[in-house]
Amino acid sequence: MQYDRESGQVYTQEVIRVAPSSRRRRGFAWVHDSPLLPAGWEAYSPVGAHSLKHMAMRAVLSDQRTLSTAHFKGVPWSVARYLWDCVCRSKRTSLYLWKIFATAYPAEFNQISHRYLLKPSSKQMAVTNYLKLLTSASVNWTAVVSLSVEFFEPHEFLEVANVRNLIGLEMCTQPKRTEFGYEATVSISDRVIKGWSEQALTGQAFEHLRILVLRLQTSLTEHVFAYLNAFPTLSAFIMQGCPRLYSKEAREMAERHGWVPFVVHYSDHSLYKIIVDMDSELESQSQEYRPMCINSLPVVDFSLYCRNSKSLHSEEQILFRRKYRATDHLSLQEKKAQKTHNGSDMAPSKPDLKQNKRVVRESCKKDMKGLLDQFKYDSPKPPPSILSSSPPSSW
Repeated sequence: MQYDRESGQVYTQEVIRVAPSSRRRRGFAWVHDSPLLPAGWEAYSPVGAHSLKHMAMRAVLSDQRTLSTAHFKGVPWSVARYLWDCVCRSKRTSLYLWKIFATAYPAEFNQISHRYLLKPSSKQMAVTNYLKLLTSASVNWTAVVSLSVEFFEPHEFLEVANVRNLIGLEMCTQPKRTEFGYEATVSISDRVIKGWSEQALTGQAFEHLRILVLRLQTSLTEHVFAYLNAFPTLSAFIMQGCPRLYSKEAREMAERHGWVPFVVHYSDHSLYKIIVDMDSELESQSQEYRPMCINSLPVVDFSLYCRNSKSLHSEEQILFRRKYRATDHLSLQEKKAQKTHNGSDMAPSKPDLKQNKRVVRESCKKDMKGLLDQFKYDSPKPPPSILSSSPPSSW
């Protein structure tokens, strides 16, 4: 205990150790956001003491990591909106708290904070962790995702299927300058799209995907259209800078699988903006033909990609709009295999197992003498040269 002679107060002094790094202490949910209010934010009032409401607000929002959806069960929306306004005023909005409010107050919160923009300036963790932040298994909010292929590890491509609430996906590659000009050094292949389609056929992935955008994916071929049929709600596919998808064979393959091509001029800066523009263009059409209804639920707009140093405006942008849903590739393979199996006349007949067993049983019933006699009478006759010593007759 120490004594202050000037104020007459008794006090204690304690030294607090420095906390570990924020990444280790907070986890990947707080790599780009802070859960704490700014130091001293609205701690003092210029006109006396703060109200009990204000002090309670600071206590609740002092550490967002302590909050969950259960804390807001039974809390009126007016109180929750006051808390969100205070968070916005303190510039401490976070995806963590935004998801809590989107779950607890889906309709009301969608009116005041429909879109949460998460656009990191650089990659700070694995792509898998970013995808976990966006996922809502019960689809309390939707997700629009734009990613650079360069940031993926090979095993992470299939992790995209775990984002059950995904409605828009964009995959792009940054062209790099080489001695031959700008070229895309990495690209996803048909195998990645095929893997996604097989996951979609399980009914546990890509159930809400409405639009797919692929830019500068040089390894894609026209066979990709056969795999797109597996996505149940996919209605728009945009490609740009994919050489083999501009060919006549690609357009014929697209039309064969129910896709109609159009030349468009959408901006490549925001997938969310593309979706909004498409909705406004098709506003006069009936509901069943609209590609996506992005305003029905809160949406997380996430982008993590290398901004292209070279503009893509010179590359023609093609929108393939689904006219009808054709049969997926796995069903076609099964039908083809079944048809081949049913129509095959050259298949060898199966041996009669019952007859073979009967013959074996009858042979076992004969004694040794009977077998020798049968061999004696059934053996072929020797040639005449052996039975007689006379020379054979002439021709």
